[in-house]
Amino acid sequence: MIRKVATAGLALALVCTLSLSFGAAAEPAEPQAASITWPKQQALPSFAKVKRLEVADVYDAPGDIKLLLATLQGIVNRTEPRIYLIENREEGKFAWLNDLDVPYKVRDNYWDILKRFKSEVRGVIVYDPEVPDSINVATTLAGLNDAVAASPELAQKLAAAPYNLKTIEDLRGKFKDRLDAYTWQYEHLWPRTTHRMLIGLSPDTSIRIPSGIPSSFRTIAEETTQEREAKNRDTYELDLSPFLGDESVYLRFDDAFPQDGWGPAVHEVTVRADGQIIVQFVPGTPEEEPFLYDRNNSQLSAGSGGHRFADNNRYFVYRFTPPAGTASLTASVDMWNQFKVSAGSEQPLSSEQKEPYGYLRDYAVANKAMVFWLDVGDPEQKALFERILSDVEPGTPYLGWFSNDVAGEFNGVEIASNHGVYVLAADWFSNMTVFSGTRAAANPAKPVKAPKLQNKIYVTLTFSEGDNFQYNQHRLRILWDDPSRGKVPINWTSNPLLHDGPRPF
Repeated sequence: MIRKVATAGLALALVCTLSLSFGAAAEPAEPQAASITWPKQQALPSFAKVKRLEVADVYDAPGDIKLLLATLQGIVNRTEPRIYLIENREEGKFAWLNDLDVPYKVRDNYWDILKRFKSEVRGVIVYDPEVPDSINVATTLAGLNDAVAASPELAQKLAAAPYNLKTIEDLRGKFKDRLDAYTWQYEHLWPRTTHRMLIGLSPDTSIRIPSGIPSSFRTIAEETTQEREAKNRDTYELDLSPFLGDESVYLRFDDAFPQDGWGPAVHEVTVRADGQIIVQFVPGTPEEEPFLYDRNNSQLSAGSGGHRFADNNRYFVYRFTPPAGTASLTASVDMWNQFKVSAGSEQPLSSEQKEPYGYLRDYAVANKAMVFWLDVGDPEQKALFERILSDVEPGTPYLGWFSNDVAGEFNGVEIASNHGVYVLAADWFSNMTVFSGTRAAANPAKPVKAPKLQNKIYVTLTFSEGDNFQYNQHRLRILWDDPSRGKVPINWTSNPLLHDGPRPF
């Protein structure tokens, strides 16, 4: 199972048979009788049928707003799916919304959504910004208490008119770290949550950085040919003096030709202020860390002390703070391949900055599931993870993902499998409470007569990532809508659990 990649050729075709609706403005219906049904033989629960939707565009909203509205969505949609959040525009802002074929109203101000449904909210759970994992505990508490999760700043706003929502629980100062937060949650909340599903979500994510080099930066070195395999390796002298004046100078490395995957590789950096060495490090060593301002998914070669590289649209940024009064600042960089180096003195946004996010939280809240994010590479966290898995029946779904990237995936899937728990990559799935309340009409493919095979070798091309819900919703939707689809015969695998869960696929 590979990260963020998977699911849905044939099943995705189901949604393409639906007629398009451009969303006539309409008021949402009053909630009907209890909505969620989950027969024993069904892998995932079904929600009440979607009739009409209130839509909020939160794509550019701060993370605490996304968290607030996602937990609100879970409460409201538990009774009947009535809130839809535009969190992702990869496949088109209204692509799925129009395919749902129900009336909807896009609210210009996302706060109007909260005003409309505040009567269904009992209060606020305040998370602790100093302990990010308290965001997950707040999400679990929100589901159990019909509450919304909020930052301390938003909680103050919600306490006043026109919302008048009281704080049910304030988690500030309650936990010292991740393990403490999830141990408390296991001991106090686990007995009250559903044991038919588990939710693994990172409590936060990197803030979204505008694409491209910051406008205040200037390119100071660039490889103009598509060099590969370190053929242009050299020590390049970079003059950073023009960027002196503010507290620090920022040095950014991008891929000059992002289409082919041979981006900049940096082995050693030496910085001199007025001729004196003030910084010297090899990437991957402890000496690099104080100066690595933004690693932005850049990678290190195998082992410590190799080189840092950034292919395609990745990049990395170093920050150097010269002594006061420095007149000359230079950097000697041992690097190669397709580098594009820029510099600036204005502090840019950094992907190291984190914010809460709302993906899949509506589903966790609606189903009263426990949300956690344990690093199975840590012995104590692994032990708690296994205690949770031991408490559920074999065949229980674990939706979301795992901490610690690829190593977390391999170890997490193995541990879950040892307990008979199966994994559904869904941590970037949006509006699952809505899609679980849709009923796409079956459109079975016509039987195809098998051709008579000849005495020769046959080759098939198959995308095998059919386990991943969010890939279907986002990237695969783009591929499916591509007018070139079908020109080359390619197979897609698809997760049959889409039938039990988010059914528009």
